[in-house]
Amino acid sequence: MNNAYLDEKCFRDKLNTAWTEWKNHIPRFQNIVRWWKQYAKKKIKTLYMREGTERNQDRNRMEDFYYKALYEVLLEPIQHAQKMTMLKKLKAKLIRLNSTHRQKMMIDTEEQNRLPVENPSLYHFIKSRKRKHKRTIQQIRDEHGTTHTTTMAIMRALTAHFSTKFQPLQIAEESVRQTLNCDLKEITNLMNTTLEEPMTMNELWSTIIKGKPHKSPGHDGIGLEFYRGAWELIKTELLQIINNMYKDDTALENQLKGLIVCLPKKT
Repeated sequence: MNNAYLDEKCFRDKLNTAWTEWKNHIPRFQNIVRWWKQYAKKKIKTLYMREGTERNQDRNRMEDFYYKALYEVLLEPIQHAQKMTMLKKLKAKLIRLNSTHRQKMMIDTEEQNRLPVENPSLYHFIKSRKRKHKRTIQQIRDEHGTTHTTTMAIMRALTAHFSTKFQPLQIAEESVRQTLNCDLKEITNLMNTTLEEPMTMNELWSTIIKGKPHKSPGHDGIGLEFYRGAWELIKTELLQIINNMYKDDTALENQLKGLIVCLPKKT
C-alpha cells in the first residue's frame, strides 16, 4: 500500500466516500470486529490497488503522448533551432515523468548512494536490485544438517525451526503456586476497575503515534501510516473495534497471530 496517497486531497475524498459506504455494511455482520476483518480491510486494499493501477495507466498514457509528440515534432517542417527547443522540452518532460516513477522503487535509507537533490537513475535502480538480492537468504541449513536452497524449502525450514523454538514450555505448577504465595502486592479493586475500563480515544491515539514509521505491515498489508493518515476518518470505528475485541473478547483467531521475519544484521 502506497500511503503517500493519503497526502493528496483527491484520494482522501475517495477514501472518505468509500468509508461512509462501507460503514453501512456493519449491521450485516455479527459484530464490528468481523466487519473490520472480513470486509473493511479487503475494501481498503482493493481501493489502494485500484488507485495504483489507474495511476500507472495514466503514466503509460502520458508517456505514449510524449513519444507521439516527439515523433510529430520531428516531422514538422520548421526551423532546426525551433525544432531542437521543442524536442528538449519534451525530453525533459519524459525524464521527469520516469524519474518520479523510479523514485518509488528506491529504498529510503542512507544506502541510496545519491545526493538528496539527485534524481534516481538506472545506476541507482541497479544498485537497489543488487542490494535486495544480497539481503535475500539464498540458502539455509536445518537442524539435521541438510542445506536448502529453494524458496519453499527455506520457508519450511524456518517455519519448523521457529515452531520448535516457540512451542509451549513445560512448567512446574507447584513452583508457580509458591511464587504466588510470596509477599506480592495485590491489585486493589479500584486499580482493577481502572484497568478494565474501555480504552479512550486519547489512549488509542497516543498508542498509534508512539509506533515507529516505515515498519513492515502485518499479513493484512495495512501499515501504521494508514492509521495515522486516516485517523480523523476511521477513529470512531477503530475505537469501537479495539474495545469490542478486548472488552467483549471477540478477537478472531487469526488476529492473535503474527509474522516473524528474519533480517540480516550488519557486521
